[in-house]
Amino acid sequence: MLDGNESLEDKNRPLVDLRDVADVILVVYEKPEAKRRYICTSFAIRMQALAVKIKIMFLNYDYSKR
Repeated sequence: MLDGNESLEDKNRPLVDLRDVADVILVVYEKPEAKRRYICTSFAIRMQALAVKIKIMFLNYDYSKR
């Protein structure tokens, strides 16, 4: 857990898009040859890069107070 002193800016964090998880769950149930197993991986991204992507996606959000 963070104690407020650790910066996330330079850390790589594994992420997964929830929409991808939902798609995989459907594939597992629709393809019997998968035997209810499917290998999935996430991707890692630096927190600064994620913040930039989020700001691009939500241009109208006021980030000045956060």
